Amino acid sequence: MKRIAAILISTTLLAACQTNASRIDDALLAELQPTEMATVTQARNAQTSARDAHAKAMRDTAWAEQQVELARSSLKVSRNQVEDSKLAVSLTEKSGTGTELKAAEASYVFTLAGADELRARVALRKREHDHAKLMEKLSAEQLRLANARLELVKAEAVQTLDRVETRDISIKDCRRQVRFHETEVELASIRSKASATELQEARAEYDAVRATAEALRPANR
Repeated sequence: MKRIAAILISTTLLAACQTNASRIDDALLAELQPTEMATVTQARNAQTSARDAHAKAMRDTAWAEQQVELARSSLKVSRNQVEDSKLAVSLTEKSGTGTELKAAEASYVFTLAGADELRARVALRKREHDHAKLMEKLSAEQLRLANARLELVKAEAVQTLDRVETRDISIKDCRRQVRFHETEVELASIRSKASATELQEARAEYDAVRATAEALRPANR
């Protein structure tokens, strides 16, 4: 409950800071000295970079989701191949030679292993998708932090002008919002790092299953 209350309070303060900052138009910023304006420009560049990174993260999430569907489709095909291989063994038992039966059985075992590999691939792709979503969440929090930092820099910069319209801007609230978003970025980063470790383990497991399937590949496959 305390955590929820803190978030609600911070959200309210963010709205207040953004409302004040919205009064800082380009005409007012144009009156700044080059040093102060350079700081604003730097914050704007950081915001642009964060926005671009977030857009890329969203594309990565969409791509990862597509890979899940592709893996599922491949697994569906593989299941049909397993049934075909099983039928081939049954037919060869009735009319084939010993050599043909041995080859059919080897093919069936390989097909089963291939299905196992594709099931593992589906699991891996799901893990990759989950990780991509966490990275997208992290980039979103980083963008919010960049926005908050820009508003703080603008608010601090215009204070040097000593204009009436800037006196009701709360620097304290803007700084509080920056700290709030820094915490959110830190939490999202912790989650994404933990996910990266789990993803690495999932890839190792998949590689092991894939190696097993390749070891069973018949010479003619």
